[in-house]
Amino acid sequence: MLKISSIRWILPSLSKVVSTEASTSTLDAAIHFGAPTWPGAVCEFLCKEEVYPVAPPATRDRFGLDDAAAIAQAPLLHQSSRPTA
Repeated sequence: MLKISSIRWILPSLSKVVSTEASTSTLDAAIHFGAPTWPGAVCEFLCKEEVYPVAPPATRDRFGLDDAAAIAQAPLLHQSSRPTA
């Protein structure tokens, strides 16, 4: 997920590209996280990812999530596309 500051940066920039390029060609764009593995694509680094643990208070209390060691032992959810995230 992009940070709000990244979104605030990319939207004005994207609108400039679209308004310039749309009249002369087709524009394909994507925001992708991970290694730039798309053949033929031009990839630009946008921002680093910062990940923070989040849990509702009931889950925090149930598993005693008071420190990093406790969080490491708790059941974690993962995206299937990013199993090591």
